[in-house]
Amino acid sequence: MKLLRKKKCCHCGCLYRPDCRNHKKQRYCTKPECRKASKTESQRKWLQKNPDWFRGFENVIRTQQWRKEHPDYSKRRQNKFTLQENSGALQDLLIEKDKEKQGLKQHLETSALQDLLLAQPTVLIGLIAHLTGCALQEDIASNIASMLKLGKDILYSSSSNQGGSYETKTTHLPGESPPGSKAI
Repeated sequence: MKLLRKKKCCHCGCLYRPDCRNHKKQRYCTKPECRKASKTESQRKWLQKNPDWFRGFENVIRTQQWRKEHPDYSKRRQNKFTLQENSGALQDLLIEKDKEKQGLKQHLETSALQDLLLAQPTVLIGLIAHLTGCALQEDIASNIASMLKLGKDILYSSSSNQGGSYETKTTHLPGESPPGSKAI
């Protein structure tokens, strides 16, 4: 990959390497104050191109009518972290969400589900889900744990039978194919 030439930020004057997807148009670095200056500049340019946007008598009347219909709108936004009665908010209390997350976090910590799943290659997880017919993480995790235990039992068992037995095992696959089906 070819490295892009560094540019000078229009706000702070520091050299930065522009994003490869937008290097021709990027004029500001990624510092928060420079990103804010970039946003301010782009809004200024947009307003120059669209000077009459939401201006005029009909927009004033529309806004005034909306404010009459929603008199408590600005008051509700003052304290956005608490839910006032009859506010019509679509979200639950943030405190309740935190409690739910804590319960989920404790469940994950005890089962180490994410650690177990993230340690396995994605293909293996897909294969286990396909073979067992279960796509839920909890089911896949329990299947992985039982397969891991079985594998350890096979590899590390201290049996007196060194050669092992090779007797015929029954399979989980269906026996004969139905009449009229083609052989693979």
